[in-house]
Amino acid sequence: QRPGGFTSNSAGNVLNMRNFGAQRTLILLDGHRVPASNPNGTVDIDTLPQMLMQRVDVVTGGASAVYGSDAVTGVVNFVLDKHFTGFKFNVNSGISNYGDGASYKAEFAGGTELFGGRGHFEGSAEYFHQDGVPQSARPYGNQFWLLTGNGTAANPRVNTINGRNATASDGGIIHCAACTVDGLQFTGNGVVGPFLHGQKTGTGSVESGGDGAYAPFGTAITEFRNGTVFGRFSYNLNNDTNFYIQGSGSEAFATGTWYPTNMVAGANTASIFRTDNPFLSADLQTALNPANTPDKTFQLTKFINQFGRYGSPGTRNVNRYLTGAAGLDGVAFGNFVWDLYYSHSASRQDVTNYRNPNNQRWYASEDAVKDPATGNIVCYVSTTAYAANYPGCVPMNPFGLTSVSQQSYDYISSDTRFIMTNIMDDVSASISGEVFDLPAGPIKAAVSAEMRWNDYTVNSNALPTDHVDCTGLRLCSSATPLWQQNTVASAAASNNVWEVSGELNVPLLKDVPLVQSLDANLAGRYTDYST
Repeated sequence: QRPGGFTSNSAGNVLNMRNFGAQRTLILLDGHRVPASNPNGTVDIDTLPQMLMQRVDVVTGGASAVYGSDAVTGVVNFVLDKHFTGFKFNVNSGISNYGDGASYKAEFAGGTELFGGRGHFEGSAEYFHQDGVPQSARPYGNQFWLLTGNGTAANPRVNTINGRNATASDGGIIHCAACTVDGLQFTGNGVVGPFLHGQKTGTGSVESGGDGAYAPFGTAITEFRNGTVFGRFSYNLNNDTNFYIQGSGSEAFATGTWYPTNMVAGANTASIFRTDNPFLSADLQTALNPANTPDKTFQLTKFINQFGRYGSPGTRNVNRYLTGAAGLDGVAFGNFVWDLYYSHSASRQDVTNYRNPNNQRWYASEDAVKDPATGNIVCYVSTTAYAANYPGCVPMNPFGLTSVSQQSYDYISSDTRFIMTNIMDDVSASISGEVFDLPAGPIKAAVSAEMRWNDYTVNSNALPTDHVDCTGLRLCSSATPLWQQNTVASAAASNNVWEVSGELNVPLLKDVPLVQSLDANLAGRYTDYST
């Protein structure tokens, strides 16, 4: 199923039989393993030439003895119409009854005989586009339902309308010791007022209604597009042997927004400010530090929603998939069908987390002072010997609903990116047919062998193990991760697999009293993995 909400690594349609996990359903094309098109090893069936399919065969029971451990819940075999001639197309479009979420699809396929009928070529092209729909565009979207409670009898899980984070607000809630403004919030830029709580729920940090913060820029339908091309050429070398070569390529794109940039108590975010911050009025500085304690700080918990949906952190995901295959198949000894096959494939997922908050830059930006020489408000670190470590530092003013400048927001935000690649080479051979006859029918046997080489790499420009370096910073914790949003570690791995399998079907009884037919089916498989 295609996910409606955004997920960074599921841009496509995957099959999940019996809900055991898509990795346990084996996808075949004309009896051959389809290389993985997603980084988790699953196959996006949108990459297959749907316009050229003759039929789809499904084995719903476990078939691991014959097909391997990825066929625990079954096998889905897409069978091409390898003799298709002519031309066909399918074009359609649609739009929601709200006048948004427009989508369109165009598919074309053609085939023709060549070389007096000994050769055949067929190909297809498909393109699908779907506009994204923000959650706020639906009647329920502005109700911001949240699941609260812990699932016990005393505190069951319930859907809560108008869910709000009671520990933060869009203007920012002040948390300070020995001060007169603890628990107040910024109701305007530089202006404080009371924070109004909503109705309590079974989750302590969540209230229904009130002034608490929330994420207004969720996605109801993901913006998505996908294009696929396929071509196949076959040639009869003689009456019993056929040669073929085929290739396909596809690209899928999806994008969506994450949670707003925020500073929340207890989270891995920077949210500590000095009470003498020059963006604060003199009266507020006094209220925050009545005793005039040196170097006193306070905490601000806030969601930065002022830049709108397209100013929030988000993810852009591009999946590219290329595969080529060649093979020989034919008939031997009258009734034995044989096949030799080779394929090479590469899938590449390019993921960018845009506007990912950098906590080290955040620490530098939130410590603002007045430049003694110019009187301008600057970053404290810019007045020290470590200024070269933070070029272009822009001081941040978070004290209000729209107080954060675009320049400071851009300074604390960076794009993090990783590229994940799966490469597979696959060689296989098989032969099957009738061995000899018994009174109840012919004994059928099949033998196959396969070897695969797999390479997996991840190249990332931001690591989850990176933490803040506090050198030159007054407000800082080296325990804070460098990045607020997800990052992925670089990695490299490879393995090779070789395996053989056999299957025997023996008819025992046929058309006897109480028994229409009774067969014994025996199968076995040996697999060797080297990682």
